Amino acid sequence: MTAQPPYDAEAGLTLARMSVDKVFEGPLSGTGKVEMLAASTSMKGSAGYVAIERVHASLEGKTGDFILQHSGTMDRGVASLTVRVVADSGTEGLVGICGRMAIDIVEGKHFYTFDYSLPSDGVPTSAKEPNDLARLFIERGNADDVDGLVALYETSARVIKRDGSEAVGHAAIREMYTKILAMKPHFELGKQHPAVINGDIALTATVLPGGSATAEVARRQSDGTWLWILDRPRVTA
Repeated sequence: MTAQPPYDAEAGLTLARMSVDKVFEGPLSGTGKVEMLAASTSMKGSAGYVAIERVHASLEGKTGDFILQHSGTMDRGVASLTVRVVADSGTEGLVGICGRMAIDIVEGKHFYTFDYSLPSDGVPTSAKEPNDLARLFIERGNADDVDGLVALYETSARVIKRDGSEAVGHAAIREMYTKILAMKPHFELGKQHPAVINGDIALTATVLPGGSATAEVARRQSDGTWLWILDRPRVTA
């Protein structure tokens, strides 16, 4: 770890930068390079940090890079840490990777639990067909990948909630799914109906295992992939 002198220290608040080189051993084998910004306060046990980490590693016999985004706080000794894979940051053999990482510190040593998913060989990581969006939703939702879920929607998309209100745009959709994933749900695909396509617009629908259904409108993008522009996750089947 290379810690630089604090760049701002005044009135009991200290801001600092540091660089960290890491080595991963186990199923995830490789290295990590971390750039961190940290803040400490005059209250013992209260602090925070954010960091971006580039990981170069092998996983399930596949090698590549991906990016981890860290956000950690200490509230008078109570720690809270989120470490997520940045959506679409995987390269080479790790294209399409998504997930999150937990870090436990025991006697000064760091132990990592990596909850991740990788696409199966030959399975696209973007929606080549309108119904691919539902499959990607299930994969990313069960991997607790909020950014990956948001990336399935156009920037001005609308999601109609159960109470009839709407989440409009990426920021609102991200807030909605952050709350949903905090409840640790498990998503199942259900039975998809064939997409009805008219030009660059498609209507999709899925009957869920519990008997309810979803209905969505997707639009073809300039690169030929599809994104949702309107989503009603649960309707009367």
